[in-house]
Amino acid sequence: MRTITFLILLLISNGLFAQLEIPKYEADDIIIRHRGYTYSYNSKYKQANWVVYLLTKDEAVKPFQCMSF
Repeated sequence: MRTITFLILLLISNGLFAQLEIPKYEADDIIIRHRGYTYSYNSKYKQANWVVYLLTKDEAVKPFQCMSF
């Protein structure tokens, strides 16, 4: 069932996801896709195995802003 769900997500994903290069994963891995990032969920440890973010040129060249607390 997970494979079918992944294939459906892959087919309906837009060009934004096609730009992301994700690490190698197994067929039974849970891959979650959102706008701007994708991750592999590990249900045993209830956390992500890896996360891939979409980093645009505009975000990469912005000056860093330190937050004061």
